[in-house]
Amino acid sequence: MFEFLYNKPIGKYEIIRTSVEDESGKYLERIYKLDNSFFLAFYEECINSIIADAYEYFIELKTSGNVFRENIYSLTKEKGRRFIKLMAIHHTVKILKSGKCSVKYESMKKAITYAFGLSQPEQKMLELLYACATMYSANFNELFSAAVMKYLFNTENVTRIQSAFIGNFCFNSYSAMFSSFTRYLSLEQRMKGAV
Repeated sequence: MFEFLYNKPIGKYEIIRTSVEDESGKYLERIYKLDNSFFLAFYEECINSIIADAYEYFIELKTSGNVFRENIYSLTKEKGRRFIKLMAIHHTVKILKSGKCSVKYESMKKAITYAFGLSQPEQKMLELLYACATMYSANFNELFSAAVMKYLFNTENVTRIQSAFIGNFCFNSYSAMFSSFTRYLSLEQRMKGAV
């Protein structure tokens, strides 16, 4: 009846380790089975970046309006998986939309769906976000922020501060991931290596 009295309190680092870092290993196993070397390298870099972002934004970044830090104690394994998938979707949409990548949407959709085990609703979310980024790019950040708040924190109402924070987070996350991805091999060289 009073089992909670005997449970050791879980620290923030342990929450991220068990909800994001440990869960990412399941996706890495699937990523390493991808035949296309570009997709394998891209999604492997996404996972590494997502883990680093989780530690930085859920724990280390102490600023007002940080929705990740404010919700760290609600993070579960399922929410960790959702965070990973949302960020993989974001990075996929951003690289496709950048115009620098000659990969077709359908082949990248197939790769992300397999690598991250996207469910039907998650695939619909990818399609919607890609369509928004393509046709209504000015509204993409707002729509993605709403998706994060609803899918990750089960909150319908998104304040302007939360939307701005998530938009800034996503911009920084993608920029850091892309910079790391192209540090030693340019995007063109990575594309040539793709099967």
